[in-house]
Amino acid sequence: MSVTIAEVEHLLDSLKLAYRIEHHAPITSIQEAMESGLLSDLGMTAGSMVKNLLLTDTTGECYLLVAPGIGRVDLKGMARHLGCTRLSFASLKTFGAVFGTSKGQVTMFDLLDDDERVNRVHLVVDSRVALIPGDTAFHIDSNTVSVLVRAQDVPVIARTIQPTYLTYPEA
Repeated sequence: MSVTIAEVEHLLDSLKLAYRIEHHAPITSIQEAMESGLLSDLGMTAGSMVKNLLLTDTTGECYLLVAPGIGRVDLKGMARHLGCTRLSFASLKTFGAVFGTSKGQVTMFDLLDDDERVNRVHLVVDSRVALIPGDTAFHIDSNTVSVLVRAQDVPVIARTIQPTYLTYPEA
C-alpha cells in the first residue's frame, strides 16, 4: 500500500508546482539525513526539513502531522487545539495497520492512497512549515526516493490531498 512516484508527479503537475525527484540511500530520520550528507547533496539544511509524525489519541483517531524538522511538537497544545483527547506517537503496530509500512516512511503523500484505513487519518500541517525558506522534502514510494517541493506550497498540496486538512497552530 504505497503511493507511486507517478501519482505524486501527476498531483504536482496538475497543481503546476515546481518539484524535483531525488533517489538516495535509505533515510528514516532527519538526523540520518544530516549525518549521511544527504541534506547538503540536495542543497538543503536541517532547518528546511519537515517531519511527518503519525499520532493517535486515546479513542484511536490518527493524525498525520507535518511540522518543521527542528524543534519539539507541543502534543498537549495540539490536542487542545484539535479538540481531541491526549495525543501520543503511534505504535509500530498502528503504522503497519494503517499504512502497511513502518516509522520513518510515512508522509502526507501516502494519504493519496484510496484505502479506507488511510482515509481515516486526519492531515494536520503546522502553519510554520509554509514559512520555511526554499525547498523541503518528502519520501515517496520508499525511504530511498524524495520529492522536493517549495515549503510555501505544502498547504496547497495538503488542501488537495485532504480538503479538510487542519492547521496547527492556527494559521
